[in-house]
Order: sequence, then C-alpha cells, then structure tokens
Amino acid sequence: MKHFTWIITLPITLLVVTFAVVNRDLVAVDLWPLPLTVGTPLFVLVLGSALAGFLIGGLVMWWSAGKQRQKLRALRRETERLARRNRSLENASQPPAAARPGAGLPVAIESRPQGDTGSARPAA
Repeated sequence: MKHFTWIITLPITLLVVTFAVVNRDLVAVDLWPLPLTVGTPLFVLVLGSALAGFLIGGLVMWWSAGKQRQKLRALRRETERLARRNRSLENASQPPAAARPGAGLPVAIESRPQGDTGSARPAA
C-alpha cells in the first residue's frame, strides 16, 4: 500500500512543482469593492484557490454528513442498551442452582486404571 501511495503522490507533486516553477509571473489581483490591487505570482493564486476549494468542499461534506453521524451515534446507543437488556434477561431466565432438576445430587464418576481403554478382549 505504501508503494501505491508513492506511485500516486510523486507524479502529482512533480506536476505541482513544475506548475509553480513555470508560472512565476506576477498577476494583478483586484480586490473589488476595496480600492486595493495586489500583485501575486500566478502559481500562488491558482494553488491557493485549489486549496481553498478543497477545504471548503471538505467542510461542506463534513457538515452534510452530520445527520448520518448523529443517527449512527443513536443506533450505537440503542444497540448497547439492547445488548445490556438481553444479558440481563438471559441471566434472569436461568433458574438458580437449587431449583434445577438434579441439582445438589452427587455425580457418579467412574474411575479406570491408567492405560485401560475399556474394551474387554479375551486373552488368546
């Protein structure tokens, strides 16, 4: 995955650097309605606009996904509440040990000598 990231990132970086080197000419930016004109290199204007667009787009996507995140949090809370309720119902549905049939009675354990497989074959 790291190689794939470099395969994508390196050419894009080279294109941006090449664009910045080639477009160093000053451009006059008129900040209307203010009586102000600013001279800035073209690459700063273009890359700054792209960065601003990226940030604004990310903010809009984050804002629009807010309702989905809110629903997801509510569903997680509901799932946790139901899981707790399910566990409490499972614990309540199990009768206590004294009420179970056969509870408290001794269990017969058959003991065999070591190496005895339990099959009785007559010796030949």
